[in-house]
Amino acid sequence: MTPVEEVNERVTNLAATQRQDAHELYVRYEDAQDDQALLRAQISLLTRERAQEARIAALEAQIRALQRDVSVLLRQRIDDGDRLTMHIQHDHDRYRELERTRDAKR
Repeated sequence: MTPVEEVNERVTNLAATQRQDAHELYVRYEDAQDDQALLRAQISLLTRERAQEARIAALEAQIRALQRDVSVLLRQRIDDGDRLTMHIQHDHDRYRELERTRDAKR
């Protein structure tokens, strides 16, 4: 396998992994939004009953935790994208160096 084919295969594998990770993050994000909507509905019901103030506080804390989780997942997705870009650039630089070395030997 040539260096170009190796680089292409690695980039293809990294891109597939990135797509899979991004899909998982989107699924988790959608689940978190669904959970958040459910928790907001529960808070509304408990507020109308007024006897459940402690429960309301707990549900609000869960919403904040979900929002933090979503924020972490989104940052992770951005970090993963940055790592993929850096890796692709590194492989590209290595390929260019191999080309320069080969051309210098000619």
